Amino acid sequence: MNISSSDVIIQISGSDSAEFLQGQITNDIKLASSNKMLNSAICNVKGRVLANFKILKVDDNFHIFLNKSIAKKFKTHLEKYSVFYKTKIEFINQSSGSIRIIPESDFRLVCIDEGLVEINELISEAFTPHELNYQNLGLINFEKGCFTGQEVIARMHYRGKLKFGLAKYQIESKNFL
Repeated sequence: MNISSSDVIIQISGSDSAEFLQGQITNDIKLASSNKMLNSAICNVKGRVLANFKILKVDDNFHIFLNKSIAKKFKTHLEKYSVFYKTKIEFINQSSGSIRIIPESDFRLVCIDEGLVEINELISEAFTPHELNYQNLGLINFEKGCFTGQEVIARMHYRGKLKFGLAKYQIESKNFL
């Protein structure tokens, strides 16, 4: 389980943590475990990706690993909805488990290889999950039920026509201009 050296950790704890996260993230929180990180995203009400992250279940808590440039924005977004749940959101310094911290440059190469766009402060809320190909990378679960922005995202998935999307190409020629 690799995370970037530029990631920070946010812990979600409390008796309603799973229920709270289920209504906020694009993936099914029931798939998160202590030995497998779950890739997911969180969107605004317009269906634009605010952040993407990895989530790990640690005992009854959830540890979220995300790019430090959007961590405060992410936490503030979650806090708006947390008042309705018995849950606590806080930054922590380390996580238990077999987590390996890799240099940011290596992490970016892994993201490129996987076709995953890591959201940072410059592109937060600029794209829909479909434009970033998240539906094909397993970051969205269309069977889990509602989450913030889900109506817009589901409409695009089932009825819309995507105008553009992310694609990865490899150039073989050294004479490419």
